[in-house]
Amino acid sequence: MSWTIFTVSAPREILTLSHNIEYLSSMKMEFDPEEPGTDLEHYSESGTPAPPSFQAMLVLRFTTAHKPKSPSIGFIFGTDREKCDVLLATTRNTGISGKQFAITFHTTTGAVIIRNLSKRRTKIKEQGDKPTQLRTQKVLFGTNVTSIYLPGLELSISKPWQDGDYSTVYSDYLARLALVEPDINALRLQSSAATGSSAASVLDMYTRTTTRLGQGSSGVVYQGMHRQSGELVAIKIYGKRTKEAKTEGNILNLLHHVHIIELYCQADGDDGPQLVMEYAPLGNLEEQCQVQRFWDRDGRSIIRQTLEGLSYIHGKHIIHRDLKPTNILIMTRQPILIKLADFTASTTNDVPSSYCGTPKYMAPEIPSGSYNSKIDIWSVGVIGTELWIGLPEGDPVEWRNLAELVRDNRALTSEDQSFFSWLLEPDCGKRPTAELCLGHNFIHGEPSHVKLPLFDDRLGDQTTWCSKKEWPEGTVVVKSAAMTSSIPSTARPGVDVWVEETSGAEQSANATSFMNEQDIERWVTASRHHPPLASSRQIPEWVDWESGDYRWWANVSLPSIQDPAASIASESTNRRFYGQQNGNKR
Repeated sequence: MSWTIFTVSAPREILTLSHNIEYLSSMKMEFDPEEPGTDLEHYSESGTPAPPSFQAMLVLRFTTAHKPKSPSIGFIFGTDREKCDVLLATTRNTGISGKQFAITFHTTTGAVIIRNLSKRRTKIKEQGDKPTQLRTQKVLFGTNVTSIYLPGLELSISKPWQDGDYSTVYSDYLARLALVEPDINALRLQSSAATGSSAASVLDMYTRTTTRLGQGSSGVVYQGMHRQSGELVAIKIYGKRTKEAKTEGNILNLLHHVHIIELYCQADGDDGPQLVMEYAPLGNLEEQCQVQRFWDRDGRSIIRQTLEGLSYIHGKHIIHRDLKPTNILIMTRQPILIKLADFTASTTNDVPSSYCGTPKYMAPEIPSGSYNSKIDIWSVGVIGTELWIGLPEGDPVEWRNLAELVRDNRALTSEDQSFFSWLLEPDCGKRPTAELCLGHNFIHGEPSHVKLPLFDDRLGDQTTWCSKKEWPEGTVVVKSAAMTSSIPSTARPGVDVWVEETSGAEQSANATSFMNEQDIERWVTASRHHPPLASSRQIPEWVDWESGDYRWWANVSLPSIQDPAASIASESTNRRFYGQQNGNKR
């Protein structure tokens, strides 16, 4: 079924031209329950039929069933029969250009754009505004009617749907247009370091939506849109915090790097200082870790790109000072592309002394008041540890020995342990620079075929995180992040399901001890709902199903999987087994 994108009202003699007949439609066709803006319930509930005037009103109706003659330009309106989709006059001497204007689309955001094609310009008037001469192009916002004034002719254009509230049919239509021709409609946004009145005029080129992207101590970030191109942006509003706005704006004006968020405009708005910046479609690292797990190779790319961004800013004597997952923005996941953001706490001082940052990711030397750019490297180490195995609970001040805990964690490979413990060196003099980190085998080595846990699935208290000697007797454990590629994503190695090693002896897999992938899935499903039961079955300590490389631990106690369905059915409450013992949280 086709979906209405926009409609055009015009004098009847224009609407009924044979050239335009393809788009001719009656307004009664707008009463479609599948289309936004249609309110049939109002008439059915009141018993009042739809006004007959709707049935008689003719419009040009453009739907997802229509394709422009020139997809890269859009639906062209003018007097040139060969090039125009809509003919506005039968002769060329009316004062209307052969190609007067076009209605085009931003194939990513879905914005509908009116684009001037004439040297004479196109006079338009948006609802509630004064008439203006359109020089380039402008987004048609909301369901407001836009009037177009041409010599001897007046048109009006409207769309029956709110911005962003469109059908998947329209999304598919935009995707097809993007494949036919590259999307060249969006004007490239240029960075602006302007201040004062010139910056304020640039700020007027953007409109702020009601979508809130994030909020921190320095300000609130909203989604915005460039009025001409329909390009999405992020608008950060600082309120009365003018110092923070100046600090971040001045620093971002110095930075132009693929892994640093781009600044478009810095100015004072009605709500105080504002920064207009590059928009991150997928939000930040913390949010994406909660949406879908990253593969090991993705995690390595995130760490590498973060270090590349840090190497760049450190080379300019800038320290970020508040690096954390919420300040690492995800632009795309296939391939991974990240950008560092939020430079409010950043400094260009070579010997900073102020206490700042987020305690969880703060280097141990910061409280002393004497530190350098290597505090950012510590933060990367904490982020990497959190991505791969999770962080212990408790006071982050006690994390000076985090490197030792990483080295003792057998869920990590020796390469992982070496890299993260290097970044987490308590002595900042021995901690590497970003440039040195980029030369480590962790960055250039072959990634494993495993998925990293979700942020919501991190380890609990520090005891269970680092010391298996204190695990209760009979606790069931899978001690490997590698196994997450073969068991349900809701079960986490070293998090939800535990292993108790009684013999310490490692043995190779054989027919009697092998537990296949289906059994593991059945067992994990059952174990979510009841305490572990004694069993002689064994489970691998490390598994890579794709490579067929297996290592096993002997004498492992597992819950019975004879009839997991019955066990699940007998449990009325969906009580989580893992992370608990006899109903008491460990």
